[in-house]
Amino acid sequence: MKTAEEILKIFINLKSSKVGEFGNIYPQILSDLSKKKDKVVILEIGNRRGETFKTLLDIADNFIVYGIDIGVGEYKKLKTNEMLKKYGGERAHPYIGSQDDKKLLHKIGKEVKEKYGGFDLVIDDGSHINDHVKISFSVLSGYMKTFGKYAVEDVETSYYPEFKG
Repeated sequence: MKTAEEILKIFINLKSSKVGEFGNIYPQILSDLSKKKDKVVILEIGNRRGETFKTLLDIADNFIVYGIDIGVGEYKKLKTNEMLKKYGGERAHPYIGSQDDKKLLHKIGKEVKEKYGGFDLVIDDGSHINDHVKISFSVLSGYMKTFGKYAVEDVETSYYPEFKG
């Protein structure tokens, strides 16, 4: 069990981008989740360099972290998928794929539902394209635990033409 302040320090030490814009939100949510005795399952959409994924693993030994990333750019260059698997061992489940791939979303959702009863938290920091966000939410919301939380980041992009807003 960690306090929000301890969690914020983990975010800072691993250089997670969540510190600046979400540093007052995620530490409290994750502190509450770290108090659970059962497995806590988190899905992060958009893993980029893996800093937040690693932070989630470091918060509590009962955190199981899934991730989806399209696997290009920094993710590919830094071999993030392999690094996350090695870093988290059996608790790390990074996938390469698109957040609008319904087949992949259902595959992950079904696995999590069968093994753990559903997601405790989904963090959507993926493409920020409206249609992708809608697809992810429509599929993944069916795999949430009761009282699970679903966060969509950077919603202001829904007004930007380059994100089809």
